[in-house]
Amino acid sequence: MEMTIKQLAGELNVSKSTVSRAIVQLGFQNKLRRAGNKYLLSEMQISLIKQQISKNDTEITLQGEAESLHTAEKTLQGEAQSLHTTKKTLQGEAKSHHATEKSLQEEAESHHAAEKTLQGGAKSHHAAEKSLQEEAESLHTTEKTLQRGAESHHAAEKSLQREAESHHAAEKSLQGEAKSLHTTGKTLQGEAESLHAMEKSLQGEDKTVNVFFQEQLSILNEQLSIKDHQIQILQEHISQLTTAMESMATALTAAQALHAGTIQKQLTQQNSTIEEAEPDESEQQKKKKGFFSRIFGSKTVSK
Repeated sequence: MEMTIKQLAGELNVSKSTVSRAIVQLGFQNKLRRAGNKYLLSEMQISLIKQQISKNDTEITLQGEAESLHTAEKTLQGEAQSLHTTKKTLQGEAKSHHATEKSLQEEAESHHAAEKTLQGGAKSHHAAEKSLQEEAESLHTTEKTLQRGAESHHAAEKSLQREAESHHAAEKSLQGEAKSLHTTGKTLQGEAESLHAMEKSLQGEDKTVNVFFQEQLSILNEQLSIKDHQIQILQEHISQLTTAMESMATALTAAQALHAGTIQKQLTQQNSTIEEAEPDESEQQKKKKGFFSRIFGSKTVSK
């Protein structure tokens, strides 16, 4: 049954310009039968025009999907850069913990020297020997506590380094996935160009060739559906990885805050112990002075 361009456009629910563009693409502009001031399309021409319009729609859809994949690739690259920045931050924190560890070791050495000084004073002050020994033991306990804190910092530093390496591996994985998506986008563009080339070669062939072309389009559509499913799985994997990284960062922040509070408490207790020890030592010196002044003072009077 023959139809006009307007009738075919109404049946397909498209504009007349869309039908005219398909006629030009098929090279039918000089092959249409004219009846008065209208052009009539044969059944064969109508069938080929419908296929051409469907091919144009498929090509537009493929181009849109390729642009979407390119956008996803840029997003993944941004996430990879963010992970690289996080890695640098963790490395800086590891250096800070290392400096804190050195400071604690120096404080432990200082306390050890103070312990030796107190032990030497105990020999010359037999009356205060027990008190000084107790203070020395307290300082020794504090030294061990600080050493354990230093060891804990060292372990935290190693943990942060392992986490930094894990983030680096995740960054490489995301970059690989971004490259894979980019390759997939190029593949889809190549398929779109292949469809366009196949479209030109099929313009002069019969219905049998058109049936074969439709089967190829169906196969390509199935492949595109599989690609869409793979992209969806990849996006879910990226979302799970991002959630796990956020949870890990929260846990690290809480652990660091708890450890800093413990070290601060130990330093405060240590300072209060030293301040309590200093008045006792000054009182002992006063007693010694009073004792020697009484002895030497009495000798002066007898003379």
